[in-house]
Amino acid sequence: MAIQYGDVKERREAPGRRSGRVLYVLEDDAQARDLLTEIGADAGWDVRGFASPASLRRALAHRLPAKLLIDGDVDDGRATALARELGGHDRGTEMEIILLSAAEPSLRDRLAAFATVITKPFSLDAIERRLSRGAARRRSRQAAG
Repeated sequence: MAIQYGDVKERREAPGRRSGRVLYVLEDDAQARDLLTEIGADAGWDVRGFASPASLRRALAHRLPAKLLIDGDVDDGRATALARELGGHDRGTEMEIILLSAAEPSLRDRLAAFATVITKPFSLDAIERRLSRGAARRRSRQAAG
């Protein structure tokens, strides 16, 4: 399924959309997905979790989040290819991609070209810090505006 980024951008900026505070989480393990969505909500994000790349793609066709947290091992590692596709496309959006990866250091360096890479195993504090940082910046811009 192709993602039509131009259409998504127009919908993202439509009145009533709160995409600036939306976090999508792609994680096939239900317990891990629940934990990651809870951490995101605690950090001030409107969070939506997805169990498969296909369900995430359907959601992306309607709305782009501000951040996308992807477990690179989902779908036998094909989620990393999805992150690469989304991170390497000029969509005219500021969507940050955070990739959880157990890849070897040389591959992690290449992944860092299109995503913020958090190495597995990781601490929950690393996720909290990354998500809190973005939410805090967004809150300060809203207060100033």
